[in-house]
Amino acid sequence: MKDKLVQLVAKTLKIDENEVSESTSPNNTQQWDSLTTMILITEIEESFKVTFSVEEMMQLKSVKDIRALLRMKEVENV
Repeated sequence: MKDKLVQLVAKTLKIDENEVSESTSPNNTQQWDSLTTMILITEIEESFKVTFSVEEMMQLKSVKDIRALLRMKEVENV
């Protein structure tokens, strides 16, 4: 089963899925800047049918953080 979150992150950042890991973050991925963060959040909200508060958005520092927050919101198969 393909990892939907990894696919979404790769597509948004315009990088290969193999370059995306749990530690992928703005600190180690040149393509991940503040504008891309907002686009990524919007894509995640639409794709997974969730809404993030401003406080939650501020906590999203890596793919691992995004996955953990989606699990907290009871998104299945993340």
